[in-house]
Order: sequence, then structure tokens, then C-alpha cells
Amino acid sequence: MTDANGAANFTQQFAVNGQRGVAAVFAMDGADTTDPELGGATFSNFNVDAIQEVQSSSGVIPAEVGHGAAGFTNVLTKSGANQVHGSAFEFLRNAAFDARNFFDHENALDPRRIPPFVRNEFGATNGGPLVIPGVYDGRSKTFYFGEYQGFRQVLGTTQVFPVPTLAERQGVDTATFPGDTLTVPVNPAIASVLARYPLPNESQGPFGARTYAASSKVATSTDQFSVRIDHRISDQAQLMGRFSLNQVRGPTTNPDQTAIDPTFGVKFLDHQRSATVKYGRTISPRLSFTVALGYIRSTPIFPTINHTQPAIGFGDGLFEGFNSADGSIFGSYGNVYQLKYDAVYARGSHSFKWGAEIRANRDATISAPIQTERIRLAAEPLTRRC
Repeated sequence: MTDANGAANFTQQFAVNGQRGVAAVFAMDGADTTDPELGGATFSNFNVDAIQEVQSSSGVIPAEVGHGAAGFTNVLTKSGANQVHGSAFEFLRNAAFDARNFFDHENALDPRRIPPFVRNEFGATNGGPLVIPGVYDGRSKTFYFGEYQGFRQVLGTTQVFPVPTLAERQGVDTATFPGDTLTVPVNPAIASVLARYPLPNESQGPFGARTYAASSKVATSTDQFSVRIDHRISDQAQLMGRFSLNQVRGPTTNPDQTAIDPTFGVKFLDHQRSATVKYGRTISPRLSFTVALGYIRSTPIFPTINHTQPAIGFGDGLFEGFNSADGSIFGSYGNVYQLKYDAVYARGSHSFKWGAEIRANRDATISAPIQTERIRLAAEPLTRRC
């Protein structure tokens, strides 16, 4: 099952046999593609038309995997053939097929009362012999296979939070104690901030007269590309190389704040890279081996947009925080270098396997909170009139 607690870096994690999501291992063509910093599967949106086979095991992990305690999933990509083949697809979905929830209201941005939702997935594949006219003819020897997949999504999420009423922006509170009027002098330094909050629009909501409900757009865009080359050196030896990249932009991680001001958002970016080179040789009908070199790079980072407005928080939680991201930036850069050697010897109904693996992990974590001034409001002097 999916592990919702492990999605901190937006690479999907899966809990297998009760283990945590970080204990599951993922690979592509035998090369590790597990996120090196936070776990989970990178390249999870790989074009399905470019997949030849999916190998999966759980429980007792095979010795050749080398690490992990929950499950192992290996995606084998397609290779080219002597004939050129290709495919293309597009998938579209939008809010016209969705139902609204209780807090969805008609407004100038969403006249249909349904938060905007547009999802578009598209891609193409092509494979065949590597032929360069007048230079090289790779028929029956060298093959290529390339694929691309794009993803675009704009999801409107309904946000409900407390904001100051029109009277409270002027220092008059009639909502905290019904029937009473509380008057508090408004500091000029905070008056301009209070004015930037949207006005309440749902008096019967969970926060009473202070309830504000609106749709906040969350955009996600990814572009994933891969190319694979297979070369038949001889009847006993084959060479394969593959390079893949995945550019992830979004989603915004705090849509409640972007409902106040779009510049208060925290973006998500991840530029993933994966590459592998594999050499296989059959020494005799009984003995064969494979040597593979793999590389995976993942860069989940959460940059903020507004670096000038200090964060403002309310100790009693009366109102939604203002620019709670506070200009901070968090992220990590993970690199894994992998060298594997596997050999198989078969004799009769018995087979023997042995091998070795060296995996070097190089991580760097960024945690840079921006030091800004925090404004604290005092409710003194307070005059109460009944």
C-alpha cells in the first residue's frame, strides 16, 4: 500500500509487509533508482509504452539486490528491434466531470462553483535499428529506443481558514464574545498586513464570522525523457546503455498561503537523472556474468518565492498565519554511484549465483531559514464595553 507518511519529498513510497516506505527498493534495468536521500521511487511517471517487464518481489529480498527490507521492484525498459516501431498517446481530464464539495462557491474565478482542475498526460516512443546513412548500418547489431512523457496539471484545492473581519481590521471585535464589543488599538505596522487578508465569505463555516473559503490553484509540471542503446558485440557478448532524466516542477506545498498571496507559496523542484551501462557475456553454456555501472541523482528542493515579507504568526491561532514560509529554503542533493558484478553457473538441475556490489552515496542537505523580524501584537490596553 502507499505510505502517505513518507511523501515528504514527493517521490511515492510504498509500504510492503508492514515495513516503512524507505525500506522498499526500486531499480530500472537493474540499476538502483531509489531516491538516495529520502527513499521512494524516482522516475515513477515512466512512459508505460517503454516498459518491457516489471519484476517485483517482497518478503525475503534476493541476495543480489543488496539492500532494503520490504520489497524490490525492477522496471525493464524496452529495446529497439530491426523494424522501426513507435507510439503516441494523450490523456485529458478536467473539472467538468467532478462534483463540488460543501465549501465550493461560485465566484468570479470559478463561475461553475467547482475548483479548476485540468490534467493532461502525453507521450511518445520510437525504437529501431541505429542507422546513419553513409556512416553506420546497425541492423541486427545496434538498436535504439527513445521515449518522452509530459505531465501538466492545475488542481484547484478548496482552502478554509480564519481571517480578520472588516471590523477587526479597525480594532473592533464582536465575534470572540457574542454580545460584547472589544476595542483594541491597531498598530499602524500591522494595519497594512490585516488589509491584505481576504474578507470572510462563509459566516456559517467552522471559524464562524471569520471563515474564508476559496479555491487555490496548485500547478504541477513534469517532463521525462529516456534513451537506450543496445549493441550486440558478438553471439556471446552484449552491451547496453541508458540515460534518463525527469524534470519535476511543483506542486506548491502550501496552497493555504497562496490563497492569501500567490507569492507566499513554497515550490517543489526536483531534477532527477539516471544512467546505466551494462555488459553481459556468456563464457560457456554453463557460465555467464554481467557487469553494470549505475548512477542516480535526485535534487528535491523547496524554494520560497517571497523573501522580503516577514512571517507573522498569531499566538492564539485566531487568524491564518501570514507568509508562514518566511523566505526559508530546504532541500537535498543525492548522488548514488553503483558498480555490480553478477555471475551464474549452471550444472544439471542446480545453479550457483555469486557477485559483488559497491554503492557510494554522496548526499548534501540544505536547510537555510531566513532570519526575519517577527511582529508580536499585544492586546493591551484592552477596553471592554458591554
